[in-house]
Amino acid sequence: MKGLLLWFCVTIFSLAAHPCDADNAIQTRNLIEKATVTYQTDFVIDSSLDTWDKVLDHPFLMGKLWNLYNFQPAYQVTKANEGVKIVDPSGIYGEIFLTDSSPSSRTFYGRGAIDHWAVPSFISAEGIFRFRYQEGGQRIKGQFEVYLRGDTKVADFLMKLFSGTLKNHLNSRFTKNLEDIKKILYDLLHHPDQIRIKLTGDSLSDFKSLF
Repeated sequence: MKGLLLWFCVTIFSLAAHPCDADNAIQTRNLIEKATVTYQTDFVIDSSLDTWDKVLDHPFLMGKLWNLYNFQPAYQVTKANEGVKIVDPSGIYGEIFLTDSSPSSRTFYGRGAIDHWAVPSFISAEGIFRFRYQEGGQRIKGQFEVYLRGDTKVADFLMKLFSGTLKNHLNSRFTKNLEDIKKILYDLLHHPDQIRIKLTGDSLSDFKSLF
């Protein structure tokens, strides 16, 4: 699995319906406790807390900005149900949506599929993607966490068998994507007009209302 997220990320899975808040908490806890593959890494970015929160809360707009900058891979991000549908050309596709929000964290849930050369068979899975962070001056320090579990016994077995490969790809993709996100964040903070003049339609309206 050579991709995540986006956005973020990242990572990138599909869900048919949005459960109630109580179900969200139970579903998240159960998946974290029974995850087949887990990945965690620390990160530091130069950003205000307000701007970082907006970035995480609006994956559709961030997907459009990602394409505007011509960053790779060329994620295809569209609106779907409660969240966004993301197609990663490396072989991951599905839907993700925000399930929990606090002053120091954002948690996303999704379900989708992996069809990539690094994985020997088609895998469908569900996952939790969580950002924990805090502001220190004009910097954000935090931790990104991923918890994945296969939809079937076969998928779960394959994920466990190739967990090392999956983690390596997760780390590589997150690290590279974060460097590009930092470039977008810098322009949002210092050159928002340069971004605004390149947007049209709903993306322009969303950008104006946020930034």
